[in-house]
Formats: sequence, structure tokens, C-alpha cells
Amino acid sequence: MSIIFTLLGVAGLVLATVTAVLLWFNWNEKIYGQVFTILGIGLATALASIVIGLHETKIESAFVTSVLLDVEDNEPPPVQVSEDHYKLGMRMMDLHSLVPFPFRITDHGPEKIEIQKPGDEDGRQSFCAELLQYYLLQSVQSLQQGRILRLTVAKTSILTSTPLPFRLTKTSDLGYGQLLPVVAHNRFSTGDEQKRWWELTAFPLPRDTRVDLIHKAASQNNPEQFIVRFFKPHYFKIDLTVQSVGFSDIGVFPKGVTFHEAYKDKKIRTYHVQVLMSATFERISASSKDTEEYKQWTNWLFDNLQQKFND
Repeated sequence: MSIIFTLLGVAGLVLATVTAVLLWFNWNEKIYGQVFTILGIGLATALASIVIGLHETKIESAFVTSVLLDVEDNEPPPVQVSEDHYKLGMRMMDLHSLVPFPFRITDHGPEKIEIQKPGDEDGRQSFCAELLQYYLLQSVQSLQQGRILRLTVAKTSILTSTPLPFRLTKTSDLGYGQLLPVVAHNRFSTGDEQKRWWELTAFPLPRDTRVDLIHKAASQNNPEQFIVRFFKPHYFKIDLTVQSVGFSDIGVFPKGVTFHEAYKDKKIRTYHVQVLMSATFERISASSKDTEEYKQWTNWLFDNLQQKFND
């Protein structure tokens, strides 16, 4: 293919050179008008052929996952899982750890840390969806950076890792505290531990990408939504949209979940959450080689998020 392009380039250069020489020796007012007419038609034809080939494209996928919640304390409980369900166990333990310890030690003594807890069933569903929004953003960061984690199941220690990060050609690092103003709008960013997490981690993304956490209240036609958005001007908008889709009876849990003895009498409920993943690639840059790379990255990202969150 490269040989063909090279030959076409040489042929075009020869044709342009011959044309320029002939124009030089035969220039007159009649040719002046003809040349600019031909140039105008050529440019219009080239522009039309480019525009016709540009199309906005979309990539869409979805999955349903679950969040466990103690409906008395309104917190995700710690869980025990079998070795066969260690991915589920790691996710549930991560969600449990996102509720901050209620106090921090300062020079003036202990200081209370408050996180807004739900007061009714609608509030619990909103609580779980917002929790998952925050955890989704952290999960994307983990995928982008690549991590090795250890999980202990009974007396067995399991070493697991995220997939190798997708190697983007042009990146910007939004880690090391740059996203603290963005995550501050989510209640689960509260506490020193989460602040340190965002300050100490890298977050490579396509160059000039902006990250937003968006909350859309429920309306007559749409449920409440919590959105993680990645936006690169003139290239793409990627939305990970979280919305609640109901809950199970108390005591009904995903397969493989058990609890410590102290939690066996707790009122724990499973909340089901749908994650809609959509990416829109803009028409103006549809034929760019960068866009092709971003599409590959998006497919990689969607596939790995689905594998991580499927129960």
C-alpha cells in the first residue's frame, strides 16, 4: 500500500511540474481565468469527497451490576466470598472501603467526617448509583494505569491484576490531584484517604480530554442518572451512565456472597444498577488516524469494564 501511495505522489509531482512549466511559457489573460476556474472546481470536488466520507459514529454497550447495602446503617457491608467469585468479592470490598472512617485526627483532636446518608428507599437507590459513579471513575483510572492486587479468601491468597493498559499515542496525565475539584461533587470523595488516593495516582487519558461527573435528577421521562463523562473537543464524548433499576428482597444476594458472623442478622439488600456505556465520535474528525485509535481504546475500555462489573 505504501508503494502505491509513493507512486501516486511521484506521478502527481511530475504532473504539477509539467503544468507549471507550460503555464510559465504560455501565460495570458485567457489562461488566467481558466486556471482559477479549474482550481476552484478541483477544490470543491476534493472538499465534497472528504465531507461525504465523514460520518458521526457511535459505540454503545450496557451491563447490570449490583451494590449491597445495610439498610439500617445505610453503608455497604464487608463481605466474604468463595474463591470462585473473587472478582465479586474484590468489588464489594472496594465499595465498602469507599465510605470514609467517621473521624480524622487533627492537631486539635478528633474531627468528625460526615457523609450524607439516605433516609428512605429512593435515597438508598440514589446512594448506590452515586457510589457506583465514583467507583467507575476509579476503575477507569485503574485500567489506564494497570495494577496488581492481592485478595485473601479464607486461607488462600489470590494475586490478580488489571489488563495491560491500552497504549495511547498522545496522552495527558490528569492524575496527581488534578481531578480533586471534579470528584468533590461526589459525596464519596470525602475524607483524607480519598484525597490522598487522587493525589498519588496517575491517570493517563487521550490528550486534551476533560473529565466530568454529572448528576441528572429524575424527570417524567427519565430516571435519575449519575454520569462519568470523558470529552475531547472535536473528537469524542464518552458517557458512563449509572441508573438504578430496582432491588431484591432483604437477604437475597449475588451468588457467592456470605457475611461475617457479626453481619448475619443485619438487614442487607441488593440494589441493581444499570450502566449504559456510549461513545460518540464527531463527524469533523471521522477520518483521522487519532479517531481510529480512540475507537479501539473505547472498545477496550468498555469490554474491560463489563468484565469487571458483571456478577
